Amino acid sequence: RDDPISLLALIELARTFSLGLWNSVQFWASTALMFSILNMFSCAMSLPPILTPEWSLYLMCFITAPLAVSLIRVESDNNIMNRASGRKTLFKVDFNSIFYIFWCYGAKFIVSISILIVIYLFTVDHILDFVETDKENFAMDMPLARNLILYGVVCHLIVISSSFVHRDFSSWQKL
Repeated sequence: RDDPISLLALIELARTFSLGLWNSVQFWASTALMFSILNMFSCAMSLPPILTPEWSLYLMCFITAPLAVSLIRVESDNNIMNRASGRKTLFKVDFNSIFYIFWCYGAKFIVSISILIVIYLFTVDHILDFVETDKENFAMDMPLARNLILYGVVCHLIVISSSFVHRDFSSWQKL
């Protein structure tokens, strides 16, 4: 009670927390979109889903959620009070912002999505076995393919979560 409370320090703390929360929500939403795109591409190629509903639920609850929660704690930035806070305006679609968001997040996720789909295709042998339809081979390859994809997704999420911490700086400016 006797400690002096600075209104400016409280505003700085609130801005830092809201920045961390925003990073966390963006990471969570990006990974959910990545899982949807993976399954959409596998369905477009007439394959079984890459991520089953159980695996998707597991990834969202036990992998993505702890990684997203860890992004809430962001070190306070000395320049956070120099940033202009946006005013509440009416909903207006800004196509430059939408293009920028697709460019930034697409660059982070499109390479890994492409690699994971190629690995899935070659592991299931869908490309190489046009003529023969050996159901036992397909049934044995499916768990292996899904486990490889799960391992790749988890490794990718761990690596990509580091780029959500300091989004305003290049990787060589902040460790």
